[in-house]
Amino acid sequence: MSATKGPTLTTSLRASRDAHLAVAIDGGNSKTEVVVLAPGPDGALVETARAVGPGSGAGPGSVVAAVAGVLAGVGVEPVAVRRVSAAVAGVDLPGDDVGHRTALAALFPNARVDVAGDAVAVLDAGAGLAHALAIVSGAGLNAVARGPFGLATVPALGWVSGDWGGGDEIGREAVRAAARAEDGRGPQTRLLPLVLAETGASDTIDLARGIRDGAVTMRQVGALASVVAQAAANGDAVAAALIARAADEAVRLARVTVRAAWAPRPSDRAEGAPDSPSGGPQAPAGVVPVVDAEGRVASAPALRDARAVPAGIIAAANADGPAPTSAPPSAAAVLAATPTPVPPGTPAVLAGGMFSDDGFRERVSAALRADGFDPRPLAFRPVDGLVRVLREESAAS
Repeated sequence: MSATKGPTLTTSLRASRDAHLAVAIDGGNSKTEVVVLAPGPDGALVETARAVGPGSGAGPGSVVAAVAGVLAGVGVEPVAVRRVSAAVAGVDLPGDDVGHRTALAALFPNARVDVAGDAVAVLDAGAGLAHALAIVSGAGLNAVARGPFGLATVPALGWVSGDWGGGDEIGREAVRAAARAEDGRGPQTRLLPLVLAETGASDTIDLARGIRDGAVTMRQVGALASVVAQAAANGDAVAAALIARAADEAVRLARVTVRAAWAPRPSDRAEGAPDSPSGGPQAPAGVVPVVDAEGRVASAPALRDARAVPAGIIAAANADGPAPTSAPPSAAAVLAATPTPVPPGTPAVLAGGMFSDDGFRERVSAALRADGFDPRPLAFRPVDGLVRVLREESAAS
């Protein structure tokens, strides 16, 4: 994940083979980071080893291979581990975690194993177990919120789950804008010469051929998001509109997850659950649950009703796109566009490469402040969020 930049917390201690160890795993597409913790003299967990291995986003087998290699490199025996917390890329839909948990449980036969999507690690790194929001806008876009009614996220599978935004999408839009500027279908924009210079293409037809034939990779196309940010900062209207739209999409997605985490469903009210803190419309009932080691929805009070929102809600809420039907906006679309009051000062953790752009960051931050959040950049690597939670959990036990 692009959100992994930040200071690293390290120690030079080595773990005993007989110690009851805890392991935090951030399994990203590009690399896997593992931190090993052991009880110190006062019983508190202290870091004993940290190492980085190859990416593990290709499924459970790749996660186990990467983690096993890292542990072998630092001399840690998996049988000595009693607690594992893993945040893994690709855990997006209900059931996606099962294979990863099963594979890690086989590697760590004596451990309790929890698995969640990698955006949860960002939330934990910035806010621990407190109620908070996290937005990750790197190559893609995701959001996760922890509130009184659970931990809520969305599938974040790109266009198939209704998403728009993130560097990859903006890079594609830069190519589209350049082509339309060149042949007259769209407005003139500085993106045309900037995109051609960045990709080494002579014109947009040459660029299209390069993309089709693989000479220009989709990774290179995604990297054009930085060109869009540059053009927007220099006053280009087309680029500025793309950055503004991406920022608004990030806020819209965040509000959907916040509604799910802060507001009960109608069925909850019927069962005597407390009223929504916002007093506004209720969250829709689609779910991407957070589950415990036995595959059950987490039973802690703050996680008793973990849920998120179906993919179609995001598409329906996209005010910039064409309406799919002539029907009035759905309740879900209204929820996504409506600010959700939260206690003033609630943390909102901002992570990913898009937040390095001042215009994007400030537009998102202004909307979040209006909603009651205190936006802040991610200060540590996501794996340190898992470490933080493991320590808090150990201290409370």
